[in-house]
Amino acid sequence: MENVAKDLNAHPDFFIPFDARLPDDTYYDHVTELLPSVWRMKQDYFWTYVHPRETNTLIQGWKIHVSTLPERALQTLEKVLAICVKEETEFKFASDPKILRQLLSKNCSRSSSGKFITIYPQSNEKFKSLLDQLYIALKEEQGPYILSDRQYRDSKVIYFRYGGFKSLSGQDVMGEKTSYILDNRHGYIEDKRQASFYLPDFIKPEFQRLFDDEEIGITSNNENSESSTSNGYFDQRYDVNAVIKASNAGGVYLADDIESKQTVLIKEARPYIGISDDGYDVISQLQKEYRLLKKIEPLNIAPKVYSLFDEWEHKFLAQELIEGLTLKNFQAKINKITHSKATTEDVQSWMRILVKVAANILDCVNKLHQEKIVFGDISPHNIMVNEETHEVKFIDFEGAYERNVDKPINLFTPGFAKYERIERDETDYHDDFYALGCILAGMFIPNTTLLQLNDQFVSNLLEDIHLDYGLPTRFIRIVKTLLTEQNLNLNTLKDELLSIDLSAMHAFEFNFKSNKVKIEKHAAECLVGIHQYNQQNLEPKSELRILPTGPQMSDIFAMDKGILGVAYSWAKTGQELPQELMDWIKDKLKEKSGGKLPGLMNGLSGTAWALDSIGFEEDAKHALKQALHHPNLFQKMNLGYGAAGFGLTLLHFWNRYANESYLKQATKIADVLCDTAYQSNRGLCWEESDDDNGISLGLLEGASGIALFLLYMHKVTGQQRYLETAEKGLQFDLSFEKSARGSIGFPRVSGDNIVYPYLAFGSAGIASVVLRFYQVTKKADYLDFLGRVKADITHKYAINPGFSTGLTGLGVYLLDAYQILNDKSYLTLTYQVVDGLRMFEVDRDNGIVFPDSNRMKVCTDINDGSGGVALFLHRFIHNLPNNTFMLDELIQK
Repeated sequence: MENVAKDLNAHPDFFIPFDARLPDDTYYDHVTELLPSVWRMKQDYFWTYVHPRETNTLIQGWKIHVSTLPERALQTLEKVLAICVKEETEFKFASDPKILRQLLSKNCSRSSSGKFITIYPQSNEKFKSLLDQLYIALKEEQGPYILSDRQYRDSKVIYFRYGGFKSLSGQDVMGEKTSYILDNRHGYIEDKRQASFYLPDFIKPEFQRLFDDEEIGITSNNENSESSTSNGYFDQRYDVNAVIKASNAGGVYLADDIESKQTVLIKEARPYIGISDDGYDVISQLQKEYRLLKKIEPLNIAPKVYSLFDEWEHKFLAQELIEGLTLKNFQAKINKITHSKATTEDVQSWMRILVKVAANILDCVNKLHQEKIVFGDISPHNIMVNEETHEVKFIDFEGAYERNVDKPINLFTPGFAKYERIERDETDYHDDFYALGCILAGMFIPNTTLLQLNDQFVSNLLEDIHLDYGLPTRFIRIVKTLLTEQNLNLNTLKDELLSIDLSAMHAFEFNFKSNKVKIEKHAAECLVGIHQYNQQNLEPKSELRILPTGPQMSDIFAMDKGILGVAYSWAKTGQELPQELMDWIKDKLKEKSGGKLPGLMNGLSGTAWALDSIGFEEDAKHALKQALHHPNLFQKMNLGYGAAGFGLTLLHFWNRYANESYLKQATKIADVLCDTAYQSNRGLCWEESDDDNGISLGLLEGASGIALFLLYMHKVTGQQRYLETAEKGLQFDLSFEKSARGSIGFPRVSGDNIVYPYLAFGSAGIASVVLRFYQVTKKADYLDFLGRVKADITHKYAINPGFSTGLTGLGVYLLDAYQILNDKSYLTLTYQVVDGLRMFEVDRDNGIVFPDSNRMKVCTDINDGSGGVALFLHRFIHNLPNNTFMLDELIQK
């Protein structure tokens, strides 16, 4: 993790959006002194815009980008400013040194990397003149290659591309944004911002007229650097055949060694990326990694290295390709906590493997420490496990250093380091110990980022696993020792691990009778605590976040991740909304701060539903009207974000107000859905086949959610067409079932092999629809499916607590199944979920809150945070039917 924007997250609860930061004035003040008085500047959180008296009216054209190094930023800015002022040309620059560091960081997007200054010429003639003047002025400057652009001559800092000057952007119903330019027929086409030079077809002739080969032929693009080798091979011996990963720091490739005939891994480092204050960049890191791997090669705990070489201006490291799985993928593959049918023998066998792998990991780190090497960035991504022998090897030594030889470095993965490390510049052995404790705890459920919010999380998790599975207390003690002690003998801990008796471990045991009253009591206390936290943590003066919400919130009126969803949850759980919150919502309605999309979860349909639920009837009906006329209403047909969700909202309003106009509009939506479905041999779907991305499945994004709306419409209108279309749509999603964890499960997208148990997408969501189809049709096939999918939704332990993609959503389905099927086994499973939610609670002095999906901050929204948990707990406590985005009362009519 790079030490960027840490000042934004000083508040323990509130996520502060990056655009709320206030840049320092180092660059601004310097430019102010040099700028003519008729010029104007506007500084925002990321860019500072500089305008002459006459504003550039072009919306697109040839743009010039200038890169630099941190220590040369002011000099570069000064030289560019002088030329732009002389030529009366607009430009912008990174607002302060932190932003420049971000543009040069390893984690910066490759399409944005290095763009310190952007210049907007008013004409092609001005563009060529500026290039020539900048070329002379910046001849001696150095900077990173700008991947999205074409290099000008042999300049190390001047690049150009064709693109937008003014913002022309669009947003689809899923919230994805796209930038546009106009083609030669004045139509919108995507302004492609990719990590290689791209010319729109209509501009290619102009490009040829502007430049000759001499001006742009010296270097074309560093991605073509292979052509600089004499025989087409890297280092005269490596034939690259696949890209594993591409990042701003450089790629990771698979290659054939033509000498040894082996497949090798090649890591790339680009110059001037990830520069530290003393000039230490990713090339320096790669050179260090080569030396460290050479040093520890006899230990056989890391890849062998074959060569360190240069191609073009980049550094490459060829090393052994380690066979096996990352620890992250290995854990997920063998995990028995997520396998509800695991036997005692299964659990003991699994634990024996975990202990062996854990001991091998400790042994590797111990050997590194004996060589005076601190690894620094221990995480499940940096450990490879052999599936047969369970031997481990460490990879990616970027964060490692040799004491008294290398400059200490502080790279880490969130969840495997104490939060205070973000304030430090270096690491030591005890940081590796802490990470090892997280590794061992994360072998059960990989969500140790929660330690940042709740320092008792691991203790609570392991204690519950002790009660439910008989996890030995000695294992728990070892984990706690690693998390808390700074001077340890890893060899001793390894031997202690291997000596643990696992014979008392057993299959999951949940004593419903003895836990029932305790769980009910705690659920009631938790719900009270959620309301207390919300009441005590209102920030009425906040522009966007009167309560903590996750980093993905883009619309305060969105049902899933917005503040309005929090208010909806508050009201639906029987609480009167505070006047401060009501006034804040009123003010935002006056400002028209939301309503950009039409959908149920992220747009106007959900806004209407929520506003109606909290007493804003007229505003709700206005939002519904806006959704009806939204130009993108039929861009997607799904329940969460498209037309079906709007139709469901219309049904809700019809059922509430008995206004036939709502039913009439809902009928039109249902007819459109029937008319626009695609027929396939699997059933009906509402997306065209896409070999690259597949077709979306599940409750919110797939055909099954659309089928649910059509099922309700069938019950309301009696039209058989709706039921027939609905069943064929449901059948489409059901046809993608896959074997999973001793049961069946569903991917998010057709063609994907990863299956999910979740409500938004996955087994719980699809089963929720099937449950209601069984309620209406009583077909045995539906009941059979519910039995087969049951195990995939049966969990007490999960990575997240959330409503859409976490434990709460599983509980919502299980409670539905108990109430609709009158099967008490589902009630027992619901209690397990409620008990599991306890581990995610973040106790504050003034109440209880839950983490966001990243588990780095707390969150009160419906999608991931305490808003969704509260809706579920309220239902559980009072045994209420599901009335959150469900209209089951229509089935009874």
